[in-house]
Amino acid sequence: MPAQPLTDAFLRALTGQCDGRAEFADSRCKGLVVRVTVGGEKTWSFRFRDKLSGKAQRLTLGQYPDLSLAAARARADEARRRVSEGGSPIRDRKAAKQVAEERESDAKAHAWETLAELYLAKHARPKKRSVGEDERMLKLHITPVWAGRDFRTIKRPDCIALIEGVAETRKLALANRLRPLLSKIFKFAIDRDMIDASPALALPKAAEDVARDRVLTDAEIRLLWDATAGDAPFSPTVALALRLILVTGARPGEVAGMQEGELTDLHDQAKAVWRIPASRMKGKRPHVVPLTPIAIEIINDARSITEAINSRRSEDPESGPSSSADWFIFASPRGMPGAKPIDANALARAMSRLLPWFAKRKSRYEGERAYHSWQARPPTPHDLRRTAATKMRSLGVSVSDVQAVLGHSRRDVLGIHYDWHDALPEKRRALTLWAGELVRILAEESGAQVIPLRPRQVTMT
Repeated sequence: MPAQPLTDAFLRALTGQCDGRAEFADSRCKGLVVRVTVGGEKTWSFRFRDKLSGKAQRLTLGQYPDLSLAAARARADEARRRVSEGGSPIRDRKAAKQVAEERESDAKAHAWETLAELYLAKHARPKKRSVGEDERMLKLHITPVWAGRDFRTIKRPDCIALIEGVAETRKLALANRLRPLLSKIFKFAIDRDMIDASPALALPKAAEDVARDRVLTDAEIRLLWDATAGDAPFSPTVALALRLILVTGARPGEVAGMQEGELTDLHDQAKAVWRIPASRMKGKRPHVVPLTPIAIEIINDARSITEAINSRRSEDPESGPSSSADWFIFASPRGMPGAKPIDANALARAMSRLLPWFAKRKSRYEGERAYHSWQARPPTPHDLRRTAATKMRSLGVSVSDVQAVLGHSRRDVLGIHYDWHDALPEKRRALTLWAGELVRILAEESGAQVIPLRPRQVTMT
């Protein structure tokens, strides 16, 4: 076929002007051809003679205009270089495809879901009467956390974090039942030569490990804030909830279930409070949490997410709770907007996902001591609450005031008749001190404003 210098103007003019399929060679790039169909579809290809077989061959490069003229010439130049070296771009492509397929097959073969299903099929279902319990625990509490994870990379800290995450939802019995199940699954994998050692040997009981002493260091606090700033492996709503636990010292379940009607005077930073009803408190007594500017900003960010979802569904009269007071601040993305809170388990799952997320960004975190301490002992949502309490004590806040902030019930006569407003000034002072310290910690290395969290900019001044 005659060759000519191809141009974009020429290529655009080819549409609908060809009788049958036609080809045009580019005189400026040896071997580059554009094929045009009756329908006007234009496909780039590179024509060459394979030095090994001596046969004329064609390598498809892509379609115009998705693949531009300049890009097609660049691909053809690279293919011509491979041919001149005695190679074949077609064989290269087939080899690359085979490697990709093998990697995909390997990833599937070593995915946690594959091991879990193999354990159920080959061991639990044929041999265990309690297979239903195993299936339920895997479906609800294990696989959602480790979905897609290469089971060969699961380590002892991952197993501990998983168990503690369930324990923090007050399901101690369930958390302790996870221990033998994990042990059996990984022993099953060892027996089949799928792994060399079990990460689930002699895991501590959740009931014995509830009284943890894990407190985040300043560097780990910065690490958490950075991880929840935009590209975390969980939703912005969950990221905001984790931040609020650290800022207020509230329990994960209390934050997850926060409703609009529990919030008062958010427009006035000196009076803003969060009133948690007795029905949602562990001690079955109402609790009031003074809200600092940082806490208010986080709550407003969470509100904006729910409001944005609701605005897209406003045409549906049944799109949310009938009363605005019933709206959940940290709303689940599933179902009607604002009608259902995020699950407290989601917070534990989110924390457990951070370690592999950090690992994928080793170039960013490898040099930080905080990354290695986090890796050695992954924190849980409840550890954020403990960190807030410990930091307040280090700032000179009395034990009784810290306990008041945390909502710990008093067991003496005074505690039984304790008015929930009595300690409000002391609690506000404690949380204000902690908020100031948090700003200092976060600005220590950045030297500027705290990293923002989508969808709104969160700044601390």
